[in-house]
Amino acid sequence: MPSPGRMERMARAEGRYLGAATAVTVLLWWVTTRHPGVAWPIVCAAVYALTRRPRFRRMLAATGRRRPTLPAAAGPAVRIAD
Repeated sequence: MPSPGRMERMARAEGRYLGAATAVTVLLWWVTTRHPGVAWPIVCAAVYALTRRPRFRRMLAATGRRRPTLPAAAGPAVRIAD
């Protein structure tokens, strides 16, 4: 288990990340509703920049992985009666 100091640092970092994500979301919403002709290219560029980040791509790849297949069970096959 992580130490209490490390958990506090992780909580602060997560709070900063969520605050920044909220600020960017509100800013993009505001710009999109006020100036849609200018905002959509900015929104598309922001999404493109996010998806090009290696961390995001690794996270996305991890969610798309299939579960590993389990090895065959040892012993004879058992049929369950209906």
